[in-house]
Amino acid sequence: MTDSAAIAIAMVTAIAVAMAMALRALFIRQASASRVDHHYWCLIADSHRRSQRLPALLADKYLLEPVEQAYPPFFGWLMGKLPPQSLTGSLPVWLTQAADAVVCLGMVVLALEFGASPWSVPLIVALVGAAPVMVSYNFQANSRSFGNVFLTLTLVAQLYAAAAPPQYAWLLWLVAIAATAAVWLTHKMTMQLMLVLWLPWAWSLDSALALAVPPLGLLFAALLVGPGFIAYQVAAHIDIMRFWRRHWPRIGVHAVQASPIYGRGAAAGGGFHRAGWRGVAAHLRLAFGYAPVALMLPLAWLSLPLPPAWLQVWAIGSLAWALLTLLVPALKTFGGGHLYVFNAVPPLALWFGLTFDPTQPVSVLLPLVGLGLSLAALGLGWRQRAQQKPVVDAGFADLQQRLQQLPPTRIAVLPLVAAEAVASGTRHAVLWGGHGYGFDLVEPLFPVIAQPIGSTLARHGVNWMAWRHGYWPELEQILARECRAGTAEQFGDWRLLRLDALPPPPPRRVVVIGAADLGSHEGCEIMQHDACPANPLGLLRWSMALRRAMPDTVYIAAAPGALPSLFGVLLAGRPRAFLHVSHAVPWLAAVVPSLCPMVVAESEAEIAMAQAAGISPERMLAGPVTLAKLRAAQERNPA
Repeated sequence: MTDSAAIAIAMVTAIAVAMAMALRALFIRQASASRVDHHYWCLIADSHRRSQRLPALLADKYLLEPVEQAYPPFFGWLMGKLPPQSLTGSLPVWLTQAADAVVCLGMVVLALEFGASPWSVPLIVALVGAAPVMVSYNFQANSRSFGNVFLTLTLVAQLYAAAAPPQYAWLLWLVAIAATAAVWLTHKMTMQLMLVLWLPWAWSLDSALALAVPPLGLLFAALLVGPGFIAYQVAAHIDIMRFWRRHWPRIGVHAVQASPIYGRGAAAGGGFHRAGWRGVAAHLRLAFGYAPVALMLPLAWLSLPLPPAWLQVWAIGSLAWALLTLLVPALKTFGGGHLYVFNAVPPLALWFGLTFDPTQPVSVLLPLVGLGLSLAALGLGWRQRAQQKPVVDAGFADLQQRLQQLPPTRIAVLPLVAAEAVASGTRHAVLWGGHGYGFDLVEPLFPVIAQPIGSTLARHGVNWMAWRHGYWPELEQILARECRAGTAEQFGDWRLLRLDALPPPPPRRVVVIGAADLGSHEGCEIMQHDACPANPLGLLRWSMALRRAMPDTVYIAAAPGALPSLFGVLLAGRPRAFLHVSHAVPWLAAVVPSLCPMVVAESEAEIAMAQAAGISPERMLAGPVTLAKLRAAQERNPA
């Protein structure tokens, strides 16, 4: 390659880098007032900064989830290393851009390593840097980019390990296992994609050792964070999947308009998953609008040399999984399929980089058309976002200032996306959750308002209601009827209402497994339940019966069958269990902190055993147990 050609490639690459940075800066600036997850990560970062333990604790913040956070911990831990004053700014956002840059650099190195034209360098940079899914998604701090970094690292390490001499291969396999553990501990949807690619990836490498990498990565992750936390994380992941299996038809609907109580129920229509061919067409537009270069893949398959088998598995497998989780009802529980396109972009860029030949018009035209379509899609996305109302507007800023003047209290916020900003920006607890475990707790409010709002507010002791008037114009009248509330304060389109006279909360339903005397149970319905059988079929039937009972609290008294009963409670999706420590199950106390919110220890011997197992005082209910003590403990920890 001549010096002039090298200079030309460097200049075009610099232009591609500048274009990518400019596009991302524009979207970050435009969407800064619409951040949602960013606020949650700021709270998690603060928790990691104050305590090095797992799980991270968010006390008095989210009323509809456990204090113990079950989300994969890596990104929160990383944000906890940043200066506290930088978290609300753009530094965490640019951290995610840096993760994308690392993946892009990896694709460039791979392309050159496998003999691609030097002109593939600016092409790959442009395709990754201007990918609509990456530009539009990374306007706020998130862990998806880092999950993609670790997924790329484990796949590339396996690729080189499978072909390396034995004296070097073992080190590369260790790198692959460590990166796989990092995927487990960073991002759930990326982990799911990694497992989907597991078998075909091992086939493409013709390596039996690649089959062992995901389970060994899980084992290494358990060694890093402890088996109790990894079990908690996996149980929370199953809980989320179970929730979306029930509710995926209502993803994206208006919580009020589609409410069976205050709206038109299913007749309201709308939502992310529409019925019929129109719904299919909308999903295809979204998926290929997020990565238009994928539209060029069939033509590339027919007219250009095929890349190695491992790259075909990586690119086509990721794209196929994205489409399947969008279109196949049984797979929609695995998350928004269009977001898997995020992971498909780097291998697609590498595909077109490896097949790029400046002397072949087709190999030049196809990726450039894909790049042009990407820029057009970004233009449309920019216009659509400009027409949307931001979460944080002038009225909301005034509302936040008013809330900051109040002593710590409990607040309900609608729409729910604004609850994150209130939780992060004030001292109050918000009526929201859904970040890890206990998704059944959010069902009265999300994805639709399924129970009378007054009863939900009363159940959780909410004192204030903040909402956007245009989101629910009738709410003030409804609260006046259900809660005998007064007149709302106005902050632009936002309203704030003090709730003085809440309706009595519905009676709590408590299931007691085993024999126990809980004393007075005024306001509660006590149900006795036999211990769970130890066989798999009995465990399944028992958990289904418990779920039908829909208890608010489960107390597993000291009795034979405590261990299968605990797993049955988890399988039923009812994690709010109190476990009585007894000498019958002394080893169980070691994992209880990650599986149960509270441990009951009545005798001195039980208290000593719980302390020896590392159970913190705030997780221990010491002394004789009563229903009043159980309810008070559950108020402190809604799990």
